[in-house]
Amino acid sequence: MTPPEVSSPSTDALAMPDHTVAVDLGTPWEGDGQSQASSNQMIYLVLACLVLSLTTFSGYVLWQRKKLQEPVKSVATDNVSAADVGMDNLRQAQAAFKAKRYREAQGFAQVAFDLVGELQVATDEQRKSVTGFYRQATLRYAGSLLDDAQRSSQNNEVNQATGLAVQAANMYRKVPDTTKEQAQAWAMEGRIYLNSGDPAGALSAYSKADSLRPGAYTGDIRQARAQGAPPPEVLPQSQVAQPLPPEEQPTIGPANTVPPGKRGGGYRGHHTDPIPQAQPVGPAPKPRNIPIYVPPKRDDRPSWRKKASDRYPGS
Repeated sequence: MTPPEVSSPSTDALAMPDHTVAVDLGTPWEGDGQSQASSNQMIYLVLACLVLSLTTFSGYVLWQRKKLQEPVKSVATDNVSAADVGMDNLRQAQAAFKAKRYREAQGFAQVAFDLVGELQVATDEQRKSVTGFYRQATLRYAGSLLDDAQRSSQNNEVNQATGLAVQAANMYRKVPDTTKEQAQAWAMEGRIYLNSGDPAGALSAYSKADSLRPGAYTGDIRQARAQGAPPPEVLPQSQVAQPLPPEEQPTIGPANTVPPGKRGGGYRGHHTDPIPQAQPVGPAPKPRNIPIYVPPKRDDRPSWRKKASDRYPGS
């Protein structure tokens, strides 16, 4: 019987492991396969979304390029001329005039007159109808302004009444052959001023009316002056240049003419006395004493070295 071999500690430490022996690494976990499959599905889903987005963007770019390459279609425009627009405004003005909205009617008639009245493309019949209704609407609107001015004057609204009267006069001026109507509007303004106790304003308005129709409002002007309106300004006598008396008038002619062959000392050619200018009569203005500033001399020398002529008076 052989005794068992005893291995020394040094021999066992130097021994190499035997790799031929199977090593048990343990049983694999059942959830590893499921997590790997789910992560793969997520990656495939993201890639599919990217591919779909790129495809959609490429299709949009191609569609826009195709639209840009298409020929531009001509824009359909309505053949509406200024005469048609003017006639449409004329119809609106007639409807407003029929409804007694005279201000609105005059506004539409003004637009129609501006578009059709002076156009060469409009027919004679169109221009005639527009011009005639424009005159009718303007006169009627001006008359309504005078009616409003009369009512405002009765309510003691002087500023509003006079403003309406002036507006009526300006409205009449837009239409030819309305001198009489303009004068009536200014005369109404004068009456409003006169009734409110302002004779100066009344005189100014009556003067405008009288300039349009001379002599028609002389009595109104006389009444305004009788109630205290100032007379027209007259320059005082001292400010009017007075003519020279006959003995001081200059004589131009043979009296101051020396024959060419007899020239005195210092005389050269024909000589005439200068014509004196007429001076205003009145006391001469007093001369003003304007002080003159004299700057002092700049000198850095001490006072004991300065001469008497170098010192400033009073120093």
